[in-house]
Amino acid sequence: KGPQDMAGPDVLLGNSETASHNHLEALDWLRSRACSGKLVVPLSYGDAAYGRAIAAQGRERFGERLDALTGWMALADYNERIRHCGFVVMNHRRQQAVGNVTSALYKGATVYLRSENPLFGFLSDLGISLRQIDDNAGALEALSAQERARNRGIIGAHYARARVMSAIRGL
Repeated sequence: KGPQDMAGPDVLLGNSETASHNHLEALDWLRSRACSGKLVVPLSYGDAAYGRAIAAQGRERFGERLDALTGWMALADYNERIRHCGFVVMNHRRQQAVGNVTSALYKGATVYLRSENPLFGFLSDLGISLRQIDDNAGALEALSAQERARNRGIIGAHYARARVMSAIRGL
């Protein structure tokens, strides 16, 4: 749903206001990178007090560049807002936000995951190009056009309706 591509200088960080996103660690990690766009942080559900604290810390670190999404948005509006997020940072240690991650990969975004997140290994084993969150400083590195096209093909094939229906029938 929404725009076909996610491209641009903005960074999408997480998908809810829950501590498992490790937002503060990710904010510090992002602060050491050369990010030119906005930092879009969905904080519309989960722990409201945590979300307020993250928004405050994000504004302290990134000022006006922080775009805290604190209210519910229609899916079309949300997809329109994140269309300029060419980078997605999901700093979870456990598997979550699978739909957000695979959608972003399909739409061409460069996704950063923690290597200990089981989703990192699963997607890497499929042949998907990802970036690893680590301690090395430097600018965020976008996927090449070839990597983006390959990711789209793999995600499209793996989550194709016929394949999913076959897996469901197999259960």
